[in-house]
Amino acid sequence: MAQAALAALLLLLTAGGTAQAASPNPECAVAALLIQQGKPQQAEGKIRAASLIGECAAELASARDQTTLAANLAEKARAELAVKRWADASTWAASALTLDANNELAKTVAASAKRAATAEAAQQADLAAQGKSQLQKLLDQWNTFYEEQLSPLASLFLPFLAILAALLVAARLLVLLVPAWQEADDRSEQVWRHWIVIAGAASLVIGAALVSVGASDVVTAPLSSGTALVLLALVVAAGVGAYLLGELAYRRGEGASGRSEQDERSWPTPISLTAAGIGLFAVGAVALLARLSGGDTFPPWMDAWGVIILGVVVAALGVVLTAWWLATRIRLEVKFNASSGTERATRAGAVVAYLNELGGEKPKGLEVPGGSDVTALDGAFATMPENAALRVLKSFITALAGFTPWVATIQDQDGSLAILVRRNGRSEDSAVIDPVRLLPQGIWTESSGQQTGAVDDGKAETDKTAADQAQAALQFAAAHILTTMAEHHPSIRIGLAGASSWRSIGLQYIAASGAVPEERKQEVLALAVDEDPGNLAALLAFRHALDRRSQDYDTLVAYRDWLRTFERRLGPIDNDAKAALRLRVRYTRASIALNAVYASPSAKLDVTSGALPRPLCLDMALAKNALRLMDHASAAGSSSPELRHFCAQFSADVEGARYLTGLSDVSPEPGGPYGMYNLACGFASRNDIPWPGAQRRSFADDDAKAVSLLRSAGTLSTLKTWMPNDPQLARFRERTAYQNEFLADPRTDFFELSPVKPYASDLKASGFGQVSLISRAQPSELALGTATASPTVRRQIVELASLHTSLTDYRVVDLEELALEMIQLLSGQAAGDAGADPTEAPLSGWEVEIVDQLLQRGIATTFAVGALGPQLAPLATEMAERILTTCKPGEGQTAETAANVLAAHVAAWSLTV
Repeated sequence: MAQAALAALLLLLTAGGTAQAASPNPECAVAALLIQQGKPQQAEGKIRAASLIGECAAELASARDQTTLAANLAEKARAELAVKRWADASTWAASALTLDANNELAKTVAASAKRAATAEAAQQADLAAQGKSQLQKLLDQWNTFYEEQLSPLASLFLPFLAILAALLVAARLLVLLVPAWQEADDRSEQVWRHWIVIAGAASLVIGAALVSVGASDVVTAPLSSGTALVLLALVVAAGVGAYLLGELAYRRGEGASGRSEQDERSWPTPISLTAAGIGLFAVGAVALLARLSGGDTFPPWMDAWGVIILGVVVAALGVVLTAWWLATRIRLEVKFNASSGTERATRAGAVVAYLNELGGEKPKGLEVPGGSDVTALDGAFATMPENAALRVLKSFITALAGFTPWVATIQDQDGSLAILVRRNGRSEDSAVIDPVRLLPQGIWTESSGQQTGAVDDGKAETDKTAADQAQAALQFAAAHILTTMAEHHPSIRIGLAGASSWRSIGLQYIAASGAVPEERKQEVLALAVDEDPGNLAALLAFRHALDRRSQDYDTLVAYRDWLRTFERRLGPIDNDAKAALRLRVRYTRASIALNAVYASPSAKLDVTSGALPRPLCLDMALAKNALRLMDHASAAGSSSPELRHFCAQFSADVEGARYLTGLSDVSPEPGGPYGMYNLACGFASRNDIPWPGAQRRSFADDDAKAVSLLRSAGTLSTLKTWMPNDPQLARFRERTAYQNEFLADPRTDFFELSPVKPYASDLKASGFGQVSLISRAQPSELALGTATASPTVRRQIVELASLHTSLTDYRVVDLEELALEMIQLLSGQAAGDAGADPTEAPLSGWEVEIVDQLLQRGIATTFAVGALGPQLAPLATEMAERILTTCKPGEGQTAETAANVLAAHVAAWSLTV
């Protein structure tokens, strides 16, 4: 430090001396100025070049003295460098360069001293680090990184996060302030909503960043930096995008038909979007042009406020777009008010499950919809995670910026449900749901009693009915929520295929879910169609329930033609819901057309040789055309991701029919039960009617294949039930292969009847192991062995045994006598004496099956059978046909002849009861 002070003193003395001896010549003054600037060698060179040695003698002497002094200081610096005193060498070299900036020795010494000092410091750092562990080194590195990077970043990030959080809260509040929002989900690919959320999130982040940067005055002139210009360009691009989007919305609004009053009152309107786009574009463009043209003439405070204003504008856009996205989301929370927390969670979960079936799953149902074809509710249900920490975190985030636009609150009121649906805090619709009033009377109790043959209204049956009603109420609640949301979301409304009544959708859904007995399904669907004739899915299901299981040719033809008319009613196929309905219609039409071919009166003739009857040819052509149309619909629908799996299922299931009719010459290998069943029907029937272009094999080979496939397909109960009634299998059912595989011998064990089976062991243990003993006993005598049975059940068991014994004891002389007696019976005449001793017991072995059929019809008492008298004849025919669908006919008989004989005997027996 002493040396540096000495050098400065010498410099001042030199400068002072120069000033006192200054010459009036301007050139000499320039030389003096160069000396003061530490450039004496340049000053001396200028004096000599101008030949002013005499006039500028003082300046020349000063320059020489300063050059000499600098040279001496440089020598001193070199001496210090030689003894490795780097700091002193640097100080002397700096003093020398202050006096003479062109002193090469001083420059060299200064550079050498700096390099040596740096190398020595690095060496000392290495030596110090050698004593530290690896963890200590990592800690030092982390501390350096934290101090240099993270700490400044945190200081900048905190105001940004605070502003961003405030903007999110503002967006949430704006959701509640606007009465009606413009819907943004009416595009199948959701481009509209994607643009809204991306633009809104980007605007919030950019706006918060600009405001925080401008407010904290982190940079002197933010708009002059390259980053700010890029942000400004993004704002301009967003403005252009908002303008184009607004213009597009305006054009679409002009062209839309049937816009409701609510749509006209919704905000933001297309005009407001257009105005916002133009305004944002103007603000960004003006700011950018002002910066580019003004350069650095703007003061720093103006730049900072420019950034803040720009950030506020962008943030306002982000708040509006984010609120728009939050308010129009398809997001739902279901709340169930109940005294028990478990009950609340269970019943709310049930409603969510029903809603997911109705509106969140891909189309299902091969011939009729499984509910609706809405898919927009997939992932739309607000739930909390099971983990407690995650639940708290999600609650905090939801409280800050989350918002569930749709909330359904359900209150249980003694079997009925009161439901209130709100959107963005405002009530949208409410209803009281009473399943007893909405459904047909006794839909469960009457059907249940008829199926079991019981007449005892026990507690178990009452509980089951109450549970069924509670389930139906929840299903109606799901339908109500869905239709309320559909009023505001086009993507949901499209999937309903014209339905608008929650009662109609609920009835259709309950019928499709299997919650009601099969024999009452038609009644429920009829109510659904009557409630809302525009519900095309319910209309299709209703007609399906009426005619799909028919074996009558005229009925099948009428159903086939009705399906063609129904397809025309669908109109243009412009969405997935209509495409799914068309697939079902064409598949059903193809199936019905095939059934009509085999139910045709012409098909009952021998058509295996010679020319086919003209009506039969026409039916076959229509069936082939229906299959071709099915192929076209499947190919068209496979382009949609939502329907691709659906179309693949239809294509696989219809391959067997295509192979039968000659549309395909490759034998399919189906994997599903419906595909197996259709292929089995093809093998079983292709030798009955010769299809042009189709392959034919021997009956034995085809029957064996059909049996194998039907055995696998029969694991599905609906197919197993339909098999004995399918018109396409009519002739196959008469062949040995079918009867040996699928028909059983008639049941002969009285104790297997459903009302008797629970008490079989008690009856046998108490000495009532024979039916004849039970039939002769008093009901009270059975109490010893069936103490837990009610008196009604005991009376019923005695009645069933009496009917069984009566059937066993029935005798006739011969069939001719029986035929004469039946003619007299049907003509209303009194039956005469048989005229001979009875020698045959024709109903022996069929008693259990006949009693079971009487049970199913609720007439399993001797009084009921006797009261019907001649009126039992039509029922006898129906019961005999039903029995012969599951039981083998007698030896040498076909199912048809066996059913006729059995019906005649049952009718004749009823007159003897």
